[in-house]
Amino acid sequence: MSFRARRIQDQAFGVPYRHVPSDFGFARYLVERGLDEGVDWAVTENWEVDHGFMVPLFRLDPDARFRMVPIFINCAAPRAEPKRCYAVGRWLADVIGRWDADKRVAIIATGGLSHSVGSLQQGWIDEDFDHRFLKEFLRRNGAALASMSHDEIAATGSATGEIRSWIMLAGAFAGRSAEQVMYEPIQGFDTGCAQCLIQ
Repeated sequence: MSFRARRIQDQAFGVPYRHVPSDFGFARYLVERGLDEGVDWAVTENWEVDHGFMVPLFRLDPDARFRMVPIFINCAAPRAEPKRCYAVGRWLADVIGRWDADKRVAIIATGGLSHSVGSLQQGWIDEDFDHRFLKEFLRRNGAALASMSHDEIAATGSATGEIRSWIMLAGAFAGRSAEQVMYEPIQGFDTGCAQCLIQ
């Protein structure tokens, strides 16, 4: 299994078009355990991914030294329920802990906070929402994150649904300390951007 950046990436984000190796054994383990335990994955063996995957990977590992297992959360239609995202995050933490390989696993979650794409709201960033969301994320308030509604999220922008990846990450690292590195409403990206570290 491999995945690669879309060709447009090179021009838009300065990320070279390249193949990124996947850890096939770990991917198969996640799929098999998921099918046994109520996580019904859809699987592909060749995937051309976008900036949400390739920009952070290129910044963190420009030489593609580490094998990856990309996971896509549907944030558009049909939208994954926030409570389901949180639950799958909790499951990921458990299933990774049961993996018998002598390896360390890092989880990277990406996605903008409040923003809109292709709508009359494009350019508007709901900073109040971003700060409220980050506050609950940093407080490790899984109940609040999991109980968010589709309407509540959509009211802050047509693409704010990307916070579902943050919610899954919160589930995977429930109980661990989190630190906000930065937050900035970046007008050039039309997006509220933040970076948090969890240990």
